[in-house]
Amino acid sequence: MLIPIIFASDENYAPYMATAMQSVMENADKEQKYVFIVLYKNLSKETLGKLKQQVCAYPYFSIEFANVSKELENFSLKVADIGSWTVETYFRLIVPWFFKEYDKIIYMDCDMICNSDISCVYKIDIGNNLIAGAPDVPLISIYNTPKYKGNFKSSVIEKMDKPENYINAGFIIMNIKEFRNKYTSDYLLNLAQNSGYKFNDQDIFNSIAENSIFILPQEFNFLNTDWDISHAPEKMIEEYCKAKENPKIIHYTTSKPWKRELNPLYFHLFWKYSTRTPFIDSIISDMMKNKLIGQQPKRTREILVNSVFSFVKRKFLRS
Repeated sequence: MLIPIIFASDENYAPYMATAMQSVMENADKEQKYVFIVLYKNLSKETLGKLKQQVCAYPYFSIEFANVSKELENFSLKVADIGSWTVETYFRLIVPWFFKEYDKIIYMDCDMICNSDISCVYKIDIGNNLIAGAPDVPLISIYNTPKYKGNFKSSVIEKMDKPENYINAGFIIMNIKEFRNKYTSDYLLNLAQNSGYKFNDQDIFNSIAENSIFILPQEFNFLNTDWDISHAPEKMIEEYCKAKENPKIIHYTTSKPWKRELNPLYFHLFWKYSTRTPFIDSIISDMMKNKLIGQQPKRTREILVNSVFSFVKRKFLRS
């Protein structure tokens, strides 16, 4: 069985995508076969080469690249201006028609770390449901917050019969065979172009698949956030806290290690894997430009590696 794992990225996010890939490869069951598929419009030849070099070190993984420019040229896609999204977030909408050789795929955002064998979640039977994903606990909490007047409120969740089933689209399993049976790529891209949804493709998926969503345990998309979740359903909060203790997939939503001076939860796992990619110097250089760190790149890399090692030693090697 070949397990397809799809990413979408621009040049700026390629280092973080590479970090996510590294975490997947190091934790994967070596008896399985996997393929990374990268959707892009403007990745450089140098970046593509680095990614190939990185993945070829793992013989049970392969990597493919799909330039989707032609498929999107007739659509004017814009993202909401309330987050750090880029237009690449819409690329997953065309996956069912771009990869007809598969019936089911995993889609991952670039700002994630896989902390377990990814084949385990792929093997979950999602039946005839269109999509599988974990609840977006912060947005569900916002929906339940009395008199909330901020910008981070989904218009889709307000119309759902079961708002608690509103999922985060950062990590999803797509039943692309069922998508092909029910929709066309033009239909979804027209929604993206004209709907005005605040949460982009995530709102689209929740809208069209409302009654065809398989809810994954939160451990498969632990939302590492500093948002208030106290207004989410009690059982959902309990599951969130349990997933927080031992997440299988970590999603750095609002707390991204490369954008914060203070270290967010599970920062050490991001640095553990990023230091093993060909992009670590780029990550450090960008952080220096943003004045989050001040040392020279090579010295900073040594500090980060030593910090991660010290953290792991304290946490796991206590006598």
